[in-house]
Amino acid sequence: MSSAEVAPMRVEKRKASDIESELEIIMNKNLRIDPVVVKNFMDACKTNNLIAINQYLKEQNISPFMSDDEGKTPLIVSVISGSKEVAYSLMKCKSSNFNHLDVYGNNALYYACTSRNYEMIKMLLKIPNIRIDNIISNHTTTIHFN
Repeated sequence: MSSAEVAPMRVEKRKASDIESELEIIMNKNLRIDPVVVKNFMDACKTNNLIAINQYLKEQNISPFMSDDEGKTPLIVSVISGSKEVAYSLMKCKSSNFNHLDVYGNNALYYACTSRNYEMIKMLLKIPNIRIDNIISNHTTTIHFN
């Protein structure tokens, strides 16, 4: 090969979801937040404690991008528990991962659909780029619910 020729560069093709998962792992490791603080934050998501959520986001360096041991983000936790105000607040955060799949392959929209929480479904569907075509754990898409 002459010096004028350049060897073709190999570019690895990867799914965006794989890259998002790797980024999330890196961010979680770099946060190094006290596990007690994380537990308290997730408990505030479950109990619709909006005051505590806002305090954690501003003062404790908590990221809505983090996830628990089951891969559930604060948004997923708030949707599962029906914490509408907290979910809405987390949806406004630019760093929330709206399309994140937990270890069971489910996202926030899936949990809103399975609990038939129509108000939460409407809120989630207003998010630009929300994925409704994720194949979830039972080999259907998020919107296939009875």
